[in-house]
Amino acid sequence: MASLRALLTTSMALPAAAFWRMSCGIIQTGRLDPNISPGAVSAHVHKVSGASNFGLSSTYDDLIASRCTSCEIQDDKSAYWTPQMYYQRADGSVEEVPNGGTVVYYLGRGENRENIEPFPPGFRMVSGDPFLRSNDTASVTYSDGKFLSRPVSDRVSFACLDSSGHIPEVNYMARTECDQGLRAQIQFQSCWDGRDYQLDQSHVAYLSGIDNGVCPPTHPRQLPHLFFEVYYGVADVEKEPGGRFVFAQGDPTGFGFHGDFMNGWDPDVLKEAVDLCINDDSFNGQISYCPPLAKSQTPFYATNCPERQPIVNEQVKGTVECIPGCNVVSDGPARAARLFCPDDTPSINRAADEGPLAMFEPAPGDKLGGSSVFVGCVADNGNPRPLTGASFTADNMTIEICVAFCEDKGYALAGLEYSRECYCGDSIGSATAGDCSTTSKMICAGDNTQWCGAPSLLTVWGRAVGKRNYTEEQ
Repeated sequence: MASLRALLTTSMALPAAAFWRMSCGIIQTGRLDPNISPGAVSAHVHKVSGASNFGLSSTYDDLIASRCTSCEIQDDKSAYWTPQMYYQRADGSVEEVPNGGTVVYYLGRGENRENIEPFPPGFRMVSGDPFLRSNDTASVTYSDGKFLSRPVSDRVSFACLDSSGHIPEVNYMARTECDQGLRAQIQFQSCWDGRDYQLDQSHVAYLSGIDNGVCPPTHPRQLPHLFFEVYYGVADVEKEPGGRFVFAQGDPTGFGFHGDFMNGWDPDVLKEAVDLCINDDSFNGQISYCPPLAKSQTPFYATNCPERQPIVNEQVKGTVECIPGCNVVSDGPARAARLFCPDDTPSINRAADEGPLAMFEPAPGDKLGGSSVFVGCVADNGNPRPLTGASFTADNMTIEICVAFCEDKGYALAGLEYSRECYCGDSIGSATAGDCSTTSKMICAGDNTQWCGAPSLLTVWGRAVGKRNYTEEQ
């Protein structure tokens, strides 16, 4: 399956404009939806990206208290979620379709884009209608005569990524035979009337052109324009006669695709990013060009904030007998019925997020216990490796485990890399050890308060004996 990073390079959904683009891994999979069903098991399964403290009743305070986020920008503890996709087989069983996360765009759009306001703390909204099963041409956006309206159903689009060439995007699942995957896309409302969250979404409205244009007079305050891309590995599923792709709410058409947002940004960071970056057309989406965003960016978001254990205790991954929840597949064209299942009450895992952790941030010369001293970070390009002695990989890797292993083998140095790897040696050869306090690193697989290097980067520890020189042997 193509990676999220590769997906970014193939995106053709939006024209060049001012925006930043952020990749997000999965943080939770299950029937959770605090926007629509706060405090209760929701009607259908969602894939959630963002704050690690996401749960059944998430609030702004819950999100910002999260230990981490599965998105690139660690100062953004927001939550972003969309429905799970399944492949339904002829016998009614369903198989989870691979999905690696969400790509989130924050765009400067609209005729009033110079006056875009940051999302207020705890702001929430939903875009899309999970019960739609056909094209809704009756519901249209605002028009003032100069800026024409557009069908609201155009908020959803699908891109079939296929080696046969470009296939035009449409607002339903017209084609799922896509050897490079199917990308679902949704635009959000950018206009706000200043009220708190309304369950019917009446507090927000779309721009006249959905992704551009003007706000209606009833919703004059303009917000950043949100846009999600969600990639599904439809080519990775073994298909069979009579099988079909269907979203978790029983939608085989795609007209009912939808997305949710709950703001969990650090308010100062978001304000500065909106002021400095959202209308700068030169950034081309790159977070690294926007200083307030770049300061908390990490390329290792998926490793450092992996998917948490399910909160709702039911099987929703792999192959299951039927779509989880009270959901039957409805082909339309009529709207799907809202079904209620009073006996549908799986148990809840109440495990809480650890909250923000104090990371162990050693500087060169700092000690760990009484036997090891931090040498620094060493680049490891593999040809040759700086540490050429014994090595091993473990899913419970910590600094202590690696150091003890290397000491037991008789080596003076222990280096950690890629979260789970340990390398030993007596010198780092011609390499140079340096301070890496501001370098992005991966947490240790066995201790999320410690750093265990990164791809092509070793965090090296040595015996705390005198002031030994660990470069090439004298």
